[in-house]
Amino acid sequence: METLKTIPDPNFSIILPGPCNNRCRFCFWKRDKDENPYTSNYAWNLNKLLSKLPEQFNQISITGGEPVISRHLFDTLKVLREHKDRFRKVVLTTSLVRPATVCEDAFFNHLEDWFAGVVTNVNVSFHHYAVGINAKILRTRNGNVAPTVKPLKDFIEAMNRRGIPVNANCVLTDAFIPKRVGKHDREEMIAAHNEVLNYVEHAAALGFSSVAFRKPHTKTSGLRPHLAEEAFLGYEVVRESSCPVCVAKTQIIKGMYVTWKRSVAEPSDNMPNLIYELVYHPDETLSADWGKNIIVEV
Repeated sequence: METLKTIPDPNFSIILPGPCNNRCRFCFWKRDKDENPYTSNYAWNLNKLLSKLPEQFNQISITGGEPVISRHLFDTLKVLREHKDRFRKVVLTTSLVRPATVCEDAFFNHLEDWFAGVVTNVNVSFHHYAVGINAKILRTRNGNVAPTVKPLKDFIEAMNRRGIPVNANCVLTDAFIPKRVGKHDREEMIAAHNEVLNYVEHAAALGFSSVAFRKPHTKTSGLRPHLAEEAFLGYEVVRESSCPVCVAKTQIIKGMYVTWKRSVAEPSDNMPNLIYELVYHPDETLSADWGKNIIVEV
């Protein structure tokens, strides 16, 4: 494949085939109902694609569905391990929700072994510092179990032993910062400030290396800062990046690196002449957007 016109540091996203055991209301990804969750040639085709991927794509994101319950996860990581010299970063995002029928220790031990040597960063979807409320936000499907404090701490420690940092990912939902009807913005900002501080303290106690707060994805969300982010305008910004479709700003809060992220729903809407990322869909379609509106042929 020849070089594509992209932003300076484009991402290659892999959406693994398979289900999700959560029903998060804020999830923007809608899976095709008739999608085949398992295709025998998936790993072989992915390997073939990676061998032709332009050199400017040197970071990979693995998502789903829920990647850790996808039957393709192990084979995908095996393929990525074969290509590890060309990728500087492989990020896997997971809620760590497991089927109740699967032994907890075996589940996390498998993940530790599979991630080693290929995954460089793990994002854990952790949408509230109280694990019970977090499970309610995830709306965990019946027959599945979200991690409680001890297994979550153990998993993070296991990743750290392997040299893999674990980031806490939080979408700023109304469940995290409730709307305060009849209150002034000033009072809402103070409440948001306190909730963020509580979250950061709990994340640090669990062993997370960093925190990322993301503004919810909607068609009208735009790039304006969330109220919670505005509550920390007095903190020095240590890193910042922006483009026509996204903003990422990092501050140090309670000794923890905290990144605020906001982006438009579909990058191609604001940046039609440049590729923000390539997305490899479960049906093995390659596109320059999440809605498959811009198909990229290999």
